[in-house]
Amino acid sequence: MRQLLFLSIKASPHRALRVALACLLGSAATGIAAPTGDFVLRDHIGREWRNECVTFALSPAQLAHAKAGHALRGANGPPLVYQLVSGTPPRIAFQTDLNPFETRAIRFAGDTGKPVTDLKIEEFADRVTLSNSRIAVTLATKLSEGGGPLLSVRLPSGKAVGGSSLRSPAPPTGYSATITARGPVFAEVVCKVVFVDSGTWEIKFQLQANEPVVCVEEVSAVTAPDVNFVVFPDSGLDADKLLYRTGKGQINQNKIGDIAPGEVCVLEPWLHWWERERQGPCLSLFNSAGEDVISFGAGWASRWIDPKIKWEEQANPRIFVKKDDQGLSMTFPLRKGQRQWIITALRKDAALEGFDEKDAFKSLLAYQYMTKHGQFPLDTVKDYVYSWKGDHDNYPRLLVTRKDVERFRKSIEDLKPYQGAIPQYVKGSQYKPKALNQFNMEAPITAYLATADAALGKHLGDATAAMMQRAINRVVLQPDMVFGAAPHHFQDIAASVLLADAALSNPEMDLALRERILGQIAFLGYTVARPDYWSTGRGFAANPNMTTSVYGYQTTIACAIPEHPLAAEWTKKGMAELKTMVDEWSDDNGGWLEAPHYAMAAADQILASFVMANNAGFNDYLYSPRLRIFLNWFSKISTPPDSRVKGWRHLPPVGNTYLQEPTGEFGIVAYLFRDKDPEFSAQMQWMHQQHGSFSYPGIGGGYPGFAGYRAMMVDPKLPSKPPAWKSELFPQTGAILRNIFPSDRETTLHIIHGQNHAHYDDDSGSVTIWGKGRILADDFGYYVPDRADHSMIESPVATGIMQMKDFKTSERLDYVRGIQSGWTRQIAFVKDTDPLGPNYFVIADSFQAPALAKWRLFFAAQNVTTDSQGAFVEGREDVDADVFFAAPVNPSLTTVPTTRTANYGLDPNGRPGKLDSTQIGLTATLEREKLLNVVVYPRLKTEPAPTFASLADGRGVQIKHLAGVDYAFLSPTPIKFKQDDVEFEGTVGAIQIRNGKPILSLGAAGRIAAAGKVLQEGSVSAVGPVNLLEGGDFESGKQSLLTEDTNQYNCTAKIYEGNPAKNDPNHKGKYCAVLHLRWKSGMTWPPRAIFIDPTKRYRFSFRYYTTTNMATQYGGYGNDSKGQAKDDMGRVWEWAVVIKGPTEKWETTETTLGPAGSGARWTWLPGLLSTGLVLRISGDENLTMYVDDFVFEEVDE
Repeated sequence: MRQLLFLSIKASPHRALRVALACLLGSAATGIAAPTGDFVLRDHIGREWRNECVTFALSPAQLAHAKAGHALRGANGPPLVYQLVSGTPPRIAFQTDLNPFETRAIRFAGDTGKPVTDLKIEEFADRVTLSNSRIAVTLATKLSEGGGPLLSVRLPSGKAVGGSSLRSPAPPTGYSATITARGPVFAEVVCKVVFVDSGTWEIKFQLQANEPVVCVEEVSAVTAPDVNFVVFPDSGLDADKLLYRTGKGQINQNKIGDIAPGEVCVLEPWLHWWERERQGPCLSLFNSAGEDVISFGAGWASRWIDPKIKWEEQANPRIFVKKDDQGLSMTFPLRKGQRQWIITALRKDAALEGFDEKDAFKSLLAYQYMTKHGQFPLDTVKDYVYSWKGDHDNYPRLLVTRKDVERFRKSIEDLKPYQGAIPQYVKGSQYKPKALNQFNMEAPITAYLATADAALGKHLGDATAAMMQRAINRVVLQPDMVFGAAPHHFQDIAASVLLADAALSNPEMDLALRERILGQIAFLGYTVARPDYWSTGRGFAANPNMTTSVYGYQTTIACAIPEHPLAAEWTKKGMAELKTMVDEWSDDNGGWLEAPHYAMAAADQILASFVMANNAGFNDYLYSPRLRIFLNWFSKISTPPDSRVKGWRHLPPVGNTYLQEPTGEFGIVAYLFRDKDPEFSAQMQWMHQQHGSFSYPGIGGGYPGFAGYRAMMVDPKLPSKPPAWKSELFPQTGAILRNIFPSDRETTLHIIHGQNHAHYDDDSGSVTIWGKGRILADDFGYYVPDRADHSMIESPVATGIMQMKDFKTSERLDYVRGIQSGWTRQIAFVKDTDPLGPNYFVIADSFQAPALAKWRLFFAAQNVTTDSQGAFVEGREDVDADVFFAAPVNPSLTTVPTTRTANYGLDPNGRPGKLDSTQIGLTATLEREKLLNVVVYPRLKTEPAPTFASLADGRGVQIKHLAGVDYAFLSPTPIKFKQDDVEFEGTVGAIQIRNGKPILSLGAAGRIAAAGKVLQEGSVSAVGPVNLLEGGDFESGKQSLLTEDTNQYNCTAKIYEGNPAKNDPNHKGKYCAVLHLRWKSGMTWPPRAIFIDPTKRYRFSFRYYTTTNMATQYGGYGNDSKGQAKDDMGRVWEWAVVIKGPTEKWETTETTLGPAGSGARWTWLPGLLSTGLVLRISGDENLTMYVDDFVFEEVDE
């Protein structure tokens, strides 16, 4: 407990500052009386507080006053209503007002004043009513059959509405309703229900004096399923209108909508703002012809979900409001955990005051009560620590230190440009100071740190106060955004702290202003650290970069006030999370889990946070090797120099990344590592220059990490050196195939793959291509396109994420292979030592079974003309390309000019804005083919076209060109080929004949020969039946075949080491899988479809063992090009087999599927593309079953 010191020092400002800062000790509003016996409240956040219920711990003397009934008063005010709250120590509760930035002392007087309360309790035989002048709630003291504790709510008109029921498989075995507080400040009743399985549920209803709000708290320990507390909110109200704030799209707009049968809306404490429009923490119901409104608000979000309790044992935090023939209902599931929510009764004219569809962003009255009681009650906010001992004149301290400022000032050769600009910063246009934000504060900050100009220093202080107040108002008052939602739209939280860092370095700053700024920084620290604001463990989170933003804000605040009592805790939490992101959200070569634009948003915040923590002495994460690997990823994936935007390199426009988006982050990285790692620094400086020395981390949004200080943290005089980038694999993100870097004639291909696929489109497996320094096939950038707008396969057999299976580089040949469900993409990059020589790509797309598909490659071209076996691409610059289909023969080719508008991009002059791009899509339409093999051959316009010839049934190609003759082989399965002196066995290889001499390369195990020269690597495995259930024997030691946890379907599947059937020594292998049911029935399945050829015969088998009573039906449905397959009679096609247990040993079950006449047990429908596999298990409760050796393979007739 700390006491508040009030200071009024009129000595020298410098001396006053030192004395004041030495004395700042305690919280501005604590839970204990000051030495005078006062209860002190002080507002630090500029908010008006009305009728707030606050509590304080009592000293013995104060307790004696309270027991004697002495009056409690503010200065010259009337006596306040108060009541004692039991506990150790005992506390007092009273209601009070507090004005913005007011300090109010409340104390006991010697008299016994007679304050008036409007709170009443009425007790009856079967019910109790808590009421005040604005609302009443009636609760059951005895439950009726099927009834719930809540009987009714009285609205302002006097009408009683509502009701509730308890729905459970068996009626409760016990019930009590106990009055636990009788006023005069608040009254409350706790209702407790005991269920047949000894599960319990307590619900507390609290009513405060003169508040139109019933506060509800629930504590539940119910384990049985299907137990629900159902509230009927409009019984007696007949609501036909819903007042809500939009929960999707342009969120937080006030709207009024009709109430129709079905789902009306969803109440939840933390808005998942991508789910529904009618969803959020507050909803209001009314009849359009009536005069009342009843409102429900969900508060204290973190209490609705407990990370320590298993997800399946907790209730869904979404409360569904539905309408049926019986009226409206709100279903509160009862499981384990807690909830807090409120019921508010308002007059309709008051509830709708301020509603305006044209001015929809404001918090109306019901929403204000939700924030008052469920997010920011004064009783919580008053106990924050707003002042503390510390080195409060040691600023700046975040991104730059006082030593950095001294060095910066010494480096300035001419102060006049800085000095000359100061008047416009201080006076602004028409002599009105300009409000500062993260986008315009850099120049004033730099000028102040260069000159220490007094007028500019005062302006920065005033601007900080204004900017920080705006940030606080948005968080607390929520005019345009829900608390916790979209934290990337709250960047002023961090930016205002960064502005404060410069402003607080002014030794002449007014003491009151300094104290206000420091206190508000602390308030923001408490706010963003709250799990109600953001909590990944509770599911209160969205895109990864938003989580990065939150912990970046938290770290920025903590490092700005490192001596605050909670700063170390905030920093530890924030830095641990950010360090984990670097370690776990990037793959082993730095590839980030989000698209480059959003990855840079995260990188900027992480890098800035690491700088601040390093300057504050908290840690040295800034220099961790993993961070450098992550930052290097942006360099490695940067495009060749692009003539479309000043010849700059930029981030590739893949996923949700803007068109032609450069980054200035390399310059900051070069500056930060100039002493620690000069080689790395020089490479970053070179890439910074290649990106046009861009001044910002990206385009199309804010980047608050280094806001205000970037100019000071970039040095154009640092040495630069190009890195020696070659082809690179980013194991979970993508791959780059490139040749001869750096040059102005780079040929590259970027393929997207891997689990790091957040903020991307449906584009895994797509490619972008540059040929001889010119863009050939680009992405359209960030505008949420569909799969058809990407250079890839579109087919029912190609879904989900492409996983890279092979990557190999050599001097003359690079190779990648990835698989996406039933589609395999292989790419061979044949390279020359001359960037203008034959550097080209062979792309093979194959399918697990013959498939309907469209193959697309979008060309940034002047024109694309097709012929019987390919196309000619007329480039927009000095490079063309030839496209040759080695397979299939006579493909069905079309071209379609396609224009898309990216949300943002840089035009040729480097100006940002919406940007159109037009490409010509070359499309090959396939009718149940198994293989495409395509050559993309870039060449100068002055170079004659090569000639192509298909080899090895389209799995190879011969190319004759000016430099000689090439043979390229690419096949999904091993092949053998011999023609004259050319031989090949394997899946990927190339022969380059130069000056009559062969150059041999292999991309995988195989043998290749030409002109008497032989290259062999490894041995080629014989081709046998392919098990379509990869990992079915579990011998990798991982269980990836079956869904790990089917949640509501009650089944888990985990790896098991050893043989559970001890009496059966015939089990093969070290591992199997164990299935466990949480109840008596459940289901599990592989998450991937099984793609089949309906003209072929297949065998499915697996082994199983269980000691419990069990019946399992396994089988699946089928899908064709239209969806779920049906026979001629319209019946859904399926196959199914039943097995039973217990078993004495491992048993094998097997069945066959094939076309009509194949003799298979199950007959494929013609046109089937895939089938599935589901195991439906039933038996003893908590059944355990072991499974192994799943095989689904093609077999001979």
